[in-house]
Amino acid sequence: MTAAPGITPPGLWAGRDLWKLHSEDTLRSGRIKREAHTVGHLYVLEFSDGLIKVGHANDPAKRVISSARDIAGRWGVSLTQRWVSEAHEGSEMNEKRLNHWAC
Repeated sequence: MTAAPGITPPGLWAGRDLWKLHSEDTLRSGRIKREAHTVGHLYVLEFSDGLIKVGHANDPAKRVISSARDIAGRWGVSLTQRWVSEAHEGSEMNEKRLNHWAC
């Protein structure tokens, strides 16, 4: 796992190759019908109330900051941990899969 410059991977996600999820073609609920072939970054944000936000971005530095500010402003929480993957193909589909897996 490699974090983006200036972003420290949290202990919860350390050592997990979340960006490799696109190599799996099934989920618990069945087969994925289409693969997204977008190159980008997967990111995971954890907030002081336990909320976890998963997303994908072409420019993770800007997206992480804007997402963290938006959520913190709306809910009065603070960002406690963040993790950003290496750039990889299928980041949009990985976001969907990770969100599906977490629900």
